[in-house]
Amino acid sequence: MDSGQGKTIRLLADRAAANPSTPEAAPAAGIVYGLIHGQREAGVLRLIRRSGKPFSLPYGLMPIVWGDWLPLMILIEYAGYGSVRLIGDALDPLETFLSDRRVSWIRACTEAEAAALPLAVTAIDFLHTYPSRDIGKDAAAWLKAEPA
Repeated sequence: MDSGQGKTIRLLADRAAANPSTPEAAPAAGIVYGLIHGQREAGVLRLIRRSGKPFSLPYGLMPIVWGDWLPLMILIEYAGYGSVRLIGDALDPLETFLSDRRVSWIRACTEAEAAALPLAVTAIDFLHTYPSRDIGKDAAAWLKAEPA
């Protein structure tokens, strides 16, 4: 093995291991969404509700982004699975980035935060959900149910 190959192998071996159990840092106040830069596309859209509880939607399911109600509302439809409504102010740029699959996460702001921001999502709502979400509405009863 020549010295160039050995150096490459050593550098890869010395690289710190990723720790997947480390929780993501919460988005800083004033930051509403995260963008993917360069030629890449996001694989997943993570939506963070005001309660802090996130959910993720894969771009691979080919969402339809409806901007008919801009600048105050965007609908993201996953045919056969569900729809999500984003409500806020000045959402025009966000619609473009969503359509281009450049948004990796969106955080819902409080009304007070939104008043100080040029673009803000104030509500993330489910309009229609896949049937498995119906089970989650009464998870306690579902967990106690006997297996079929």
